[in-house]
Amino acid sequence: MKISSMERKVFNIFLASPSDLAEERKIIRDETDRINNIIGKSINWHIELLGWEDTLPGANRPQDLINKDIEKCDLFLGLLWKRWGQSTGKTNSGFKEEFDLAIKLNERNKKPEIWIYLKNIKQEFLIDPGEQLTEVLKFRGSLIENKKILYKEFIDTNSCEKLFNDNILRYLLTMNVENSLNKNIDEINKNRGEVITREELKEFEKYLMDKLKSQRKLKPDRSYQDLSSNVRKYVMQNKFEEAMGFIKNNLSENFYWMGYCYGEQSKIEEMLNSFKKCISISDKYKSEIEKSKKFYWAQTFNKGSKFFTNANKEKNSKLEMNLRDSATKAFRDCLLIYPDDVETNKNLAFVYMSAGKNEEAIEPLKKMIQLNKELDAYKYLGDIYYSLGSMNKSSYSSNDNAEGNIVAQKYFLEAVNILEEGLKFYPEDSELLKTLSASYVETGKSDVALSSFAALVNKEPDNKVYRYNHGVLLLGNDEFAMAEKEFLKAIELDPNYNNAIYNLAVTYVKWGIEINRQSEKLGKLNNEYKEKYTAALPYLEKVTGRDKKNAEVWELLGKLYSVLGMQEKAINAFSQADQLR
Repeated sequence: MKISSMERKVFNIFLASPSDLAEERKIIRDETDRINNIIGKSINWHIELLGWEDTLPGANRPQDLINKDIEKCDLFLGLLWKRWGQSTGKTNSGFKEEFDLAIKLNERNKKPEIWIYLKNIKQEFLIDPGEQLTEVLKFRGSLIENKKILYKEFIDTNSCEKLFNDNILRYLLTMNVENSLNKNIDEINKNRGEVITREELKEFEKYLMDKLKSQRKLKPDRSYQDLSSNVRKYVMQNKFEEAMGFIKNNLSENFYWMGYCYGEQSKIEEMLNSFKKCISISDKYKSEIEKSKKFYWAQTFNKGSKFFTNANKEKNSKLEMNLRDSATKAFRDCLLIYPDDVETNKNLAFVYMSAGKNEEAIEPLKKMIQLNKELDAYKYLGDIYYSLGSMNKSSYSSNDNAEGNIVAQKYFLEAVNILEEGLKFYPEDSELLKTLSASYVETGKSDVALSSFAALVNKEPDNKVYRYNHGVLLLGNDEFAMAEKEFLKAIELDPNYNNAIYNLAVTYVKWGIEINRQSEKLGKLNNEYKEKYTAALPYLEKVTGRDKKNAEVWELLGKLYSVLGMQEKAINAFSQADQLR
């Protein structure tokens, strides 16, 4: 059983700018904290904002220390206004060196993403720009000319806040779905293989070609001549039934081969229409049509799988988009042939989600649930509804958009409905429960949910699943002491209950973070948070003992070791995490 349901995924942003944008830097930091508080717990993502302010002192060149943060960031966010910055010894500004490094890393690793926000420059400053602004203007010109980097303009601090909020929320919520998705893509490709092998395809193609040759003994003009003369002969003899039968047989054959030709051109819809006409006339070719449909379905499915796999590897964004479009068309064509195939619906949903087209993925995911009650479909559909709800809620909060709030509530309710249904079939799946818990909060039903699970625990106190699920809901509400009690009881009932072991560790970690946060707010020194971190250690160590390939758990363990002064263990844990990435 997976134990990763409550792992916190960290998204590192490096914030680069010269010194004339201090207010905007503060706004982005405040907005990052707000987003972490609003949706961080719900989707289990945490934004870590890095900048020159966060660089620890050291003996090396200061810019070298700052550059290390750029090397580990997922997003490089550059802000520019009138100043260009000071020389670093290598380039004419720190911003330039940071930007060049980000470009180099992106070209090599397809990471980090690079966004540039440019503050509007009033006309009065352009009359005599001076050395600093001249460099900024050159840089702005290069962005416009190259058209390779995403850049946006803002007017003031309010527009900067809205720009960052809109961009990062949409990106983060899409990443949440993609992250769940990417965990499964490699496993799916490895386990599925090809639906039909190339050898089988060639063998069936040979069968079709042999069949075609046997039907083409007469030249086309001769066959039409034969059709006409035979029909005339029957009519002259008043054998109208025989004449009609002869016409139907020949028309049926023509429609069959017309369908075959469309199939060879990958025109699946036209192929199916021809086959339908063929069958409506006579069922003589029914067996051949079924074989042809299977053949072209398998061939098209394999093409779609290949396009999808190559899209996931492609570094050129335009080519990647083209490959995803080709994969989408292939899987949609497959569904024209067999609309109730679960694997095709799954792959179509995955293509949509990996392209960030979450709304388009809803229908194939619903179909998977209708056909086979697929766990993945419940998870992804719940995530999508929750993400769409969060995006509309953000729109409502930012713009006082009442319609956005109504739409948000609709999506949150959809999430509740689908996740409640999923839990009936998969009661131990904590990912379903985690998203459901967050959806309950958004719809104002968290108290109802907690009461329901508490009642189940009271009814069956020795049911480890009820204990565990109640604990997850309590943890989602930051009720750490009660969550601890439920997880401990679940582990007492089943000492090998991996999900409960991991989430108990997470409870202690989050508890410690909250204690530390409250202490800092009050300006008091309190080492109680270290006690909670220490309590988490044996449970995380147990997790890594059973699942040595979980990089996120090793990373978390390394951080705890580091905070608690266990440097050798910290180095080892971080090393394990790095090797697994």
